[in-house]
This record gives sequence, C-alpha cells and structure tokens, in this order.
Amino acid sequence: GTTDKRVGELKESLSARVEPDNSMVRHEAVVLAARYPGDRTIDQISSIYSYLKNGADSKNGWSYVADTRGIDNFMYANETLEIGKDAGCVGAGDCDDFAILMAALVESIGGTTRIILARNNSTGGHAYAEVYLGQLNAAGSQVEEIINWLREKFDTDKIYTHIDTDIKDVWLNLDWGPDEKGNAHPGGPFFQGDKHIVLC
Repeated sequence: GTTDKRVGELKESLSARVEPDNSMVRHEAVVLAARYPGDRTIDQISSIYSYLKNGADSKNGWSYVADTRGIDNFMYANETLEIGKDAGCVGAGDCDDFAILMAALVESIGGTTRIILARNNSTGGHAYAEVYLGQLNAAGSQVEEIINWLREKFDTDKIYTHIDTDIKDVWLNLDWGPDEKGNAHPGGPFFQGDKHIVLC
C-alpha cells in the first residue's frame, strides 16, 4: 500500500528535508565545491554528483536501501549524511533521499534546484533532482557552454535537460541512472515516467 499526499504537502515535506542551511550539509557541500573555486560552477555540481555516486577516499558511493513497505521515508539531508558516516558511504536511502541530499548540497553552495517525482505504471515511483542552468539564448547565458563542457568531460553526445518551452529555462538532470555506455553523470538519461510532478 501507499499513502497519497497532495502536491502542496509533498512540496512542504521535501523542502523541509533539503535544509541547505544545516551546518553539516553546508560543510559537506563546501568541501566538495572548494576543489573548484568560483561562483556556482558546473565543476562544483559535477564534483557533488560524482561524490554521491562514487564516493571518495575511504567512503563508498551512495548505498541504495529501500523505504519501509508502504511508507515514504523522506529523510532529512543531514540524517542521510549521518547514516552514511555510520555505514562508511556518502549516504544511504532510496531515490528520494538521494534527490533530497543532491538538492541540499547544490543549494548549500548557491545553486537552484528542484525535485521531480515521477511515476511509471510498470516500475513504480521515482524521484530525482535537477539544477537550474539559466535561460537558453539569454544575454550572458552560459547554458550551451555548460552542456558542451559536460559532453566533453563525460565523453557523451547526449546531455539531458528539461527546457521550459515558454521562457526557455534550462534544468540539468541529476538523476543517478547510467547512460547508454553505462556511465552515470550530470545530464544522464531521464527516468521514463508516465506522470511527472515538479516540486521547486
């Protein structure tokens, strides 16, 4: 069984759990971003993404652990980091916990994120984070340069983004799934959902 919640309740619940101003979350984000000094750079986002996926030094990458049956356990970002410390990995939980922590770390260094809840009638529900890159073709926009940098850095022809058709806002996918070559990176393939709920 599952519990249905209204979109407003989900947004409120997830927003509370992202907690970018938590000192533990901020510390983790700054350590990862400090390797690439600057003002909200794609190198910093890639560093956070790679850390969550692959780990570093003696820490393993993300460890998937399912929620309690019938309950969505949306964990606070700092709670996920604490569990990771105890388990010897960067964090542990399911897809929504990964999305919450990803959003928290990116928001902690000044990025703008949103979490997408998706549902597929054959495989079930999923959650993933996206980061705002800017407006396509706007004055001073670096969206195309960022996408080209990602293509080169991760040796891929495809970088997946959502582009708002009206105002041309571009959001980079930060889901954990691998691409056609088996590599996971920022801008990897989208979860194929029948329904998507955007929670900014």
